[in-house]
Amino acid sequence: MKKCCYPNCKDDATSTWALVPLCIHHHKSIEEETDRYYTEDKAQRIPYKARENYMAIVKQTPFKTKGAQL
Repeated sequence: MKKCCYPNCKDDATSTWALVPLCIHHHKSIEEETDRYYTEDKAQRIPYKARENYMAIVKQTPFKTKGAQL
């Protein structure tokens, strides 16, 4: 079984986010963070650079061009 690709995590991967294998805990945290990023409620929305969990894996994704500009 593959391991979670989140930095310093040694858990088994249970799913993927943007094709990056993640454990259930990191997948859930990125999912929640993404929900806050895309929310329609502007008062609750977080900026792209505030997506700390996603930023930890962005360079491993095939969509890394936006994240690589950081």
